[in-house]
Amino acid sequence: MKQILTAILLALTTIVTGAAEDRTLNVLKAKCQQFSTLTATFSQAKVLISGKEITSGGKLYFSSPDRMSMIYDNPEGDLFIIDGTKLYISKGKAVHLYDTSKNALMGSLSATLLHCIRGEVAELAAENDADIKVESLKGSVQVTITARKKVARGYSSIILLYNASNATLTRMELVEPNGIRNIYEMSSFGVNTSVDGSVYSYPKK
Repeated sequence: MKQILTAILLALTTIVTGAAEDRTLNVLKAKCQQFSTLTATFSQAKVLISGKEITSGGKLYFSSPDRMSMIYDNPEGDLFIIDGTKLYISKGKAVHLYDTSKNALMGSLSATLLHCIRGEVAELAAENDADIKVESLKGSVQVTITARKKVARGYSSIILLYNASNATLTRMELVEPNGIRNIYEMSSFGVNTSVDGSVYSYPKK
């Protein structure tokens, strides 16, 4: 009888915990949906398997629902721009323009970043067959999204840190299947301020 009661209590605890996580994610998403625009300073670190770090940084812009740009000042001139179904990447001498409605890999990358900024964690996990873990930290909410199966492309896990008060995304860690980690730290936010549309401009082919 005692074992049965213990099992029931454990089951109830799991349900409560799951419900609490759902509430936290719903509140987080609702706050993010109030962003018409966001601006932030970002730093980026790509951590290789060897432990070597490649660092960069610049300014991030987001205009709801599907425009985002990362304009680098280190290295100066690099660009990463999402404009609807267009994804423009300029890195050094390499320049690429993708139609994300026709390129599954680039479409997944674009969707992942937009989901993260918009607080659409449940949607991101569902699209990638992943589990979600939510932790309340001091002043922050940490969300860990982990693929249920080994993946060949994309990300095996994504760790997101949101400001608990205003839901701005302050840290994002994208872990590739080979173990390479891409870490973004955001600060100096501007929320619902005017954003010049030119920040989403790129050379048209």
